[in-house]
Amino acid sequence: MKRFGVRYSVLPPLARDVVVPWPWFTVNIFNVDTLGSYIDAYRSVGARIEFVLLDCGVDRYWQRRYEDVPLDYDEGYWNRFWRAVDELKGFAREAGFVFEVTAPDYPDDYTERWGRPHVLWTEECSDLATNIDRTLYNVLRVVDEDRGVRWLIPAQGFENVPQSIALSIEVLAELGLTKRYRVGIANLCTSRSGRVIFETVRLAREVCGECSYHIFGPGLSGVRKLFEGGLLLRGDSWDSFGYTWPR
Repeated sequence: MKRFGVRYSVLPPLARDVVVPWPWFTVNIFNVDTLGSYIDAYRSVGARIEFVLLDCGVDRYWQRRYEDVPLDYDEGYWNRFWRAVDELKGFAREAGFVFEVTAPDYPDDYTERWGRPHVLWTEECSDLATNIDRTLYNVLRVVDEDRGVRWLIPAQGFENVPQSIALSIEVLAELGLTKRYRVGIANLCTSRSGRVIFETVRLAREVCGECSYHIFGPGLSGVRKLFEGGLLLRGDSWDSFGYTWPR
């Protein structure tokens, strides 16, 4: 994949006696400490990690039964998030890799787990705030809190509605953030529909052709369609749902 300039980020298996190095990692805020074992193991065979994506752990936080879904990210989550960012910075200084941090977002695609749609939409003073609105607020919050971090800013949308990705990207572009950071297409984590994945990324590319994209958790049939359609470009990346799931 290096010849295409596209990264596939995973948390690769790490056996006790066999080390098969992989350069691009995805960890989340709940397992970032595992990087220490990988750094040591890779050093033992003369290899190194090149890039780490720190995922904000939405699967673990939001994918619960409807009755157990919290109203918002709580103080405990935010403390854990910023500790993980600091821990990642330490590993990066030690091992010399480049990293990005995903701003916490509000997914819309856990309907099967929740038993109902749009659980993270809220209404305050008769104003509806969708998961897209709430995610944009969080992006502005974290970027303002630490401008020294290389953020991956999530563009959210609605479940299985490709055209819904456009609003987030338009707003992020108007704010100038797409020129400073890569954009994560964040409404495809549970989708296994190659058509939905293809159309969502195609529309995102149509809205912001110069953006560098990361696609969260697409199925492999969708990734194949993206390559065939010329929609994964140099500087883009995607991750594997199977390895980013919190362990």
